[in-house]
This record gives sequence, C-alpha cells and structure tokens, in this order.
Amino acid sequence: MPRCGKRVDVETRLYEKIDKRRPDECWPWKGYTHKGYATFRIGSQKHHAIRIAWELENGVLIPPGMEMDHLCNNRLCCNPAHGEVVTHSENMRRAWARGRIVNQGQRGMGKHFKDTAAFKAFMADPRSWHEKAADHGISRSTAYIWTKQGVQKRFQPKVSGA
Repeated sequence: MPRCGKRVDVETRLYEKIDKRRPDECWPWKGYTHKGYATFRIGSQKHHAIRIAWELENGVLIPPGMEMDHLCNNRLCCNPAHGEVVTHSENMRRAWARGRIVNQGQRGMGKHFKDTAAFKAFMADPRSWHEKAADHGISRSTAYIWTKQGVQKRFQPKVSGA
C-alpha cells in the first residue's frame, strides 16, 4: 500500500485484506475484526467487509436498514456470492434456524452456547451452578444468574398465535 499520504481507492484497499480464492470458496478476511465480523474502515466509519465487497461486485448500494446474510455461515467470509441482502428480521430468523443463536429474543446466550441443545443441557444439569460453569465453559457469575434467577423461564421461545 502506498505511503506518504497517497490515497488508494476503496476497492484496492479492500481486496488487499481478502484472501481471494475460487468463486465457490469462502474468501477469508485478513484484516481487522469486530465482534467476529470482517470490518473495513472507510474514512472514520466501520463497515462489514462483505457488505462493501457485495456493493462493489454488484454496482449497487445496499439500502439503509438492510443487512448481509452470510449464506456460508462464516462471518469472516468476504465472497460476495456468499452474501445475500436481507432485512434484520430475516437475518435473525435464519441465524435462529441455523442454530447460531439460542433464542431470537435473547442477547448474550448465543455467544455462550453453540446451539439450543447445549443450553438445554446446561439448564437440565442437576449439579450446583459452580460445578456446571466449569464443565459447560461459562463464567461462574453467568451460571449463577441463569440457574438462580430462572432465566430459562424468561427466554422460552414465543409461540405463534398464542
């Protein structure tokens, strides 16, 4: 990348940080990440790299409020063919269906458990909260809160039509 104040266009900067492979493969991000996502800076603003790659590839700006769904389920993939423009609710519905989040209305638990079954196994474990914490790979404070404050009742999936 040129130095001494020379500007480099966005596309060149972006693709310097992408390990571009075959069109059907994931293109891993080699740059900065934020919360597990490939993150690219334009000026002072941070953007998801797949969003910029998709816009450059398709020549169309993604409307505000729309998101990119990683069809390959790889947050570091920047292959525009692996992304689809969707609404936030559709993105969350798909993440739920793929087991990336435990419950649509819940924040935080998805990062602790890979799927619903793992969360249910934790809650069904009859041992004390401090014993469960170590075996399930979560902090003791989180285990205490979930066990003692009945979090399983607050985060049950909503039943449609009820």
